[in-house]
Amino acid sequence: MTQIQRFFARYEEGENSFDPDVVRSEFTAIFMGGDPNGVVCVHNDAAFRKAIPARRAFLHEIGFRSAKILSVGETPLDEPARCWGRCKSRGQGVATGGGGSGGSAAEAPAHNAV
Repeated sequence: MTQIQRFFARYEEGENSFDPDVVRSEFTAIFMGGDPNGVVCVHNDAAFRKAIPARRAFLHEIGFRSAKILSVGETPLDEPARCWGRCKSRGQGVATGGGGSGGSAAEAPAHNAV
């Protein structure tokens, strides 16, 4: 079993057991979470630990029975990334550009990411 497969096996365990120690071990000290209402940075602290039983109650209330990871695939990230973006600002027009391993010198870089 690879390190990635072990991570997802533990993730599945936490999703089904709602064990605060298992769930917290799946996340870094600060991590991002998102839903249809937006994105937030979450601190993996005592308040997060306290929220886990409330999450369990909510999910069971809406019909949650269990979670199962069906497959895990790995994608190596050893190639430089390309990022293309478009920025609009008042009175400045539109700038389109790229970063990473691509992008044309004729285009203004909008955002670089590697």
